[in-house]
Amino acid sequence: MANQDRVNFVWAETALTTIPPIPVSEVAYRDTTQTPEQMEVGQQYDTIYNSARYNQLLFLLTSVAKTLCENGIMPFLAGQEYSQYARCIFADGKLYVASRAILANEQPYPTPGDNSGVWTTEGTNDNLVPDSRRVIAGTGLTGGGPLSADVTLAAKLTDSVSSTDSTTAASATAVKTAYDAAQSKLPLSGGTVTGNLLIKNLLDLIGTAPATEQELGLYHLDKNGNIMGGHDFVHNVNNIKAAQMYARNSGGLISSLGVYVEEDGTRYTLSSHNLVLTSDVEIGRLYADSVRLIKFSGAHGNEGLAMRYSPDSGELYLDGRAVHGKADSAGYADTAGSANALTGMDMIIARTTYTLPGYGTWKYSFTIYDSTKFYDQVVGESPGGTTFSPVQMGWPEGSFMDGLAFRSA
Repeated sequence: MANQDRVNFVWAETALTTIPPIPVSEVAYRDTTQTPEQMEVGQQYDTIYNSARYNQLLFLLTSVAKTLCENGIMPFLAGQEYSQYARCIFADGKLYVASRAILANEQPYPTPGDNSGVWTTEGTNDNLVPDSRRVIAGTGLTGGGPLSADVTLAAKLTDSVSSTDSTTAASATAVKTAYDAAQSKLPLSGGTVTGNLLIKNLLDLIGTAPATEQELGLYHLDKNGNIMGGHDFVHNVNNIKAAQMYARNSGGLISSLGVYVEEDGTRYTLSSHNLVLTSDVEIGRLYADSVRLIKFSGAHGNEGLAMRYSPDSGELYLDGRAVHGKADSAGYADTAGSANALTGMDMIIARTTYTLPGYGTWKYSFTIYDSTKFYDQVVGESPGGTTFSPVQMGWPEGSFMDGLAFRSA
């Protein structure tokens, strides 16, 4: 075939692509502004067609023809729309096949040799297995590669029990570690602890007063999360250590019992309210007129005859009668003929309800008031066992009585 029968040239390759307002005769021009849509229409019938447009069309056609003659196949062209199974030659000299259709405007645009796997090579090994056929390691696997050689896939494993990598599987070692840890935990539904239960405060030292009060403990909640009681340990800013237990009602009132120790060796037990021993003996505290009184009696509801002692005055009262270690003037007697027949006395101190001792007849005088005002002064004589209450007398809730009662018969 003669050279003139081969497309070894590009039509209008040297033509000018800038067309002046008045083109020059005998000069070749090429109109590069034509769009594919304009070219699709073609030359209309009975019209004179601009040679610059023909030159551009023939330029494109001969460029493709020359490339095909030189390579036997079209080179890869980025931005070209390819159909599935289209072939091209790449800059590495290898032939590639499109495994799927490729759109011109894809982002990112698949390129032969990239990691997209869209373009596959047509190279083969001695066993005629294309290198383009590869085993891809999926999620949780490692390995893979072209089928031209043995390919090994392995699970991507870790012994860690704290990894958050969703593409890595747990090894048998990690599963066993997590299982052993779970078995050693106390379930939320409860269970038995066979050893010590320790609570460690990382901000505290036993011999040093903390800057702020430290408190850690075990608390009992109802189904709505309200605290009903607890057992806790407190280390306050005065370096006093206290272990205490307490109970709390729905109104927020708390009763507590704690043991305290100080660094100087001082030790004591502190109760926020009266102590009841074996359900029938009660030890309580009263405070009236700046005088502290310790009260010993039967339990609440069955108090009986009470004994009171004041650490401030040193006086001991038995059934309302003062008893001294040394009589100031006369010993106690059940009858005192010349003492106006007064044979007993009882103190009425900050009482909202008061019952006269359950025997004999008593004269009494007491004041009714609350923390803000005075209400009444009551004086009278009633048989033993009579009960008085400011509320029953018509005075407001919270009012109380202070006074004395003397046995008259």
